[in-house]
Amino acid sequence: MTTTEVNPNIVFIVSDAARARNFSLYGYDRDTTPFLEEFAEQSHVYENTISTSPWTVPSHASMFTGLYTSKHGATRSNPSISNHIPTLPKIFNKKGYSTHCLTANQLLTLENGLNAGFDYTEIPTRLFPNDTDYSQIKSSFSSNGFSRTFVEDLAGFLWEEKDIKDASNLAYKFATKLLGTSIVGHRRREPKGTNSIVNSFDSIVFGSDEPFFTYINLMETHLKYIPDQGFLRQVAPPNHSTSGYSDVNQDPRLYNYANAVDMDDEDFALLQSFYDGAVRQTDQAISEIVKSLNESGVLKDTLVVIVGDHGENIGDFGRMGHSLSLNDAVLRVPLIVSYPGDTGGERISELVQTVDLFTTIDQVCNLGVSESDEVGLDSQPLPRTRDEQGRDYAVAEYLGSPFDGIQRVMEKYPEQDYSELDFEIKTIYDSSARKLTIHSDGRERMSEVDINGEIPLHGDELQDQEDLESKLFEIVEPFGTVGINSEYEDSVRDTLRDLGYI
Repeated sequence: MTTTEVNPNIVFIVSDAARARNFSLYGYDRDTTPFLEEFAEQSHVYENTISTSPWTVPSHASMFTGLYTSKHGATRSNPSISNHIPTLPKIFNKKGYSTHCLTANQLLTLENGLNAGFDYTEIPTRLFPNDTDYSQIKSSFSSNGFSRTFVEDLAGFLWEEKDIKDASNLAYKFATKLLGTSIVGHRRREPKGTNSIVNSFDSIVFGSDEPFFTYINLMETHLKYIPDQGFLRQVAPPNHSTSGYSDVNQDPRLYNYANAVDMDDEDFALLQSFYDGAVRQTDQAISEIVKSLNESGVLKDTLVVIVGDHGENIGDFGRMGHSLSLNDAVLRVPLIVSYPGDTGGERISELVQTVDLFTTIDQVCNLGVSESDEVGLDSQPLPRTRDEQGRDYAVAEYLGSPFDGIQRVMEKYPEQDYSELDFEIKTIYDSSARKLTIHSDGRERMSEVDINGEIPLHGDELQDQEDLESKLFEIVEPFGTVGINSEYEDSVRDTLRDLGYI
């Protein structure tokens, strides 16, 4: 594989919960990604990309290590990876790169193995973006509310930190929690921190004298979908672009777990419009990031990755969000890669996976990762031309038990039978667009898949099912060997709850 002669910069952009089918880059009928369509003319667009997991921690762990979930071990029961596992941020840090994490998704800021190796982390949704760990204060508030114990914990924390920015951030957070809305103007307009991320990236690009690895997580396409009205009007039908974000349920826990709300086709159509507006807003943010690379003169020496960590159900197979399923909607993601020196675009239709980014980055940047490092074992280089072969099979897993995390939902809605949610799922795609999904409780579904969804197969159409099942368990571990139920740390539990996972 051809590599650049200089140490390239890496800009790793994740659109959280981005599903490929809602990108006009892939043929969607709403104009959601005009910039990416332009950028595609000088980039590689992968048209058949499958994530390894339907949620943030394990999917990022796969991209950062080149391992499937069965091997890196990050599950619902244990949402972290071992500190001894080399990850891309750690590897680049040791190679002398400046490493930056700009993320509105706080699962990337916890001590779960994903944030290790970054020189600097910024959480842009705070009033004053910084990387101070507020988990002990959040946990105290969750346990004690506005009580004497909480006030004592807060006072002790602020005395140790002695930073007016931390005091302001915490005051802002608790005030917005009490009021149920944002109290500062620019946060109302931009509550997911995307503009702050773009501004911070400018500082990195124009202020760096050494090669940089910058990870960026954009949360616009993650529930709750609250795109700026201007972007919503560009893509949504008139009756949707004037609707309020509170007009439809956006809490997947109430729909998926508790069965506490009913949602009809119009509800999901409205959600889809909000989602499309969020995609359009993300496209604009990416255009500004690439513009900074262009204007600083470093784009030609930069590896740019634009990817979804997982997708999203918007009513698909009766699900909402990205919990409890491995439907194609939560696994098929956008992937655009601009390699150093790229001048002409390629569209690659071969089957690939997000886990393949690890080996691709390793080879392009000459990282020298070896088999003895025990990473990259499930990863292979992305094809660079239409003549290169992709994968024969792609695998995804949803592992662990939900019960540590949904106690509040279970207590509030005790009439629901939650035992039916205690399952794991594995799925395998083959290169001929067939997909087998297996639940640990014995349910199975064989489907034909494309970017528009999956069609269940029946009868004589199931002839390859046994072969696919054998191949699946040849590639990954059987059910029950990974994801032993264990208690979350309070900080992890609170962050998962804030993001709507539990």
